[in-house]
Formats: sequence, C-alpha cells, structure tokens
Amino acid sequence: MELGENARRFLQQPRFAVVGTNPADGPPQLSVVWYRMDGDDLLFVFSRGSAKEKNLRRAPYLSACVEDGYRYVTLSGLAVIEEDEGTTRALLRDLASRYLTPAEGEVWLASDENSGGSVTVRLKPEHIVTYGI
Repeated sequence: MELGENARRFLQQPRFAVVGTNPADGPPQLSVVWYRMDGDDLLFVFSRGSAKEKNLRRAPYLSACVEDGYRYVTLSGLAVIEEDEGTTRALLRDLASRYLTPAEGEVWLASDENSGGSVTVRLKPEHIVTYGI
C-alpha cells in the first residue's frame, strides 16, 4: 500500500512510533521505538534476542502508530527481519543522529555494541490509516 503525501510528510518528522508485536499467548506487546522511512516502508532496530524480535520470528506481522496528539498514522503489515550487521549499524547511526545529539548518539551506539547487537526490521505496510493530517 502506498502512503499519501500528507502521511509521508508527517512520518518524515522525528516522532516516536508505538509498535505492536504478537506474543504466543497474551495481549500484544507494545513498545515505543525510533523509526526511519525507506520509501513507503518503516525501518526499526530491535535488540537481538528481544521479545519483539522473537515475536516477529514466530508471527511476522507488525503494527505501528505514529502520533502527534490527535493526528496520527497507523500502519500494519508484514515485518521482514534483515540480518545484515552493516545495514543495521548504518541505520543505528542514522537513528542516533535523528533523535539524539552527537554526544548522546555516541554513548547510545557504544551501549548497543555491548548489548549483543541488533537487527533491522522493515515494516511493509499493507494497511494504512490516517487521521487529522
């Protein structure tokens, strides 16, 4: 599914996304995360071995809501886990520069290197809902 121009402009701002993954039992797991757009896809970085990553390996569907008060875009669809460490490292650097000062970004990047690593998750939207934009 393709994003409209208003939704694209809204998502290009450095906002936070709330993503939902589906555990094997119980309610959806919701997490606040950083994101970056790549065409109409949203890219996220999840810690390797995290509940979010495990949930996606079992049920590869993801929902995301990016809001600004009563204005929002929700997207849901197939989530593809990309294993390439170089790609994930580049995305981490991009996200750090999008959301943090340079000094904060370096500290954050160093902590990721010591945590067991990360994977890139690509949300390929199949359903998009917008409100107020």
